[in-house]
Amino acid sequence: LYATSQRHTASRREVISVGAGAWDHQNRETFVNCDQNLTVDARHVRRRGGHLSDTAWRAVKRKRAALKFS
Repeated sequence: LYATSQRHTASRREVISVGAGAWDHQNRETFVNCDQNLTVDARHVRRRGGHLSDTAWRAVKRKRAALKFS
């Protein structure tokens, strides 16, 4: 899923906050765009993301289900 720390995206209905985490060196709040599912070859990723907590991941899954995505 596409994630960003850009707060202006938070007002869009398909975006959910997953809080702050180790994936951001400035510990900024992070927003996930639930209608964009990206498939990326790990060899082409220039930095590693962190892992979402189970609570945050379930919230993302609920939001995607509400938007009719699986």
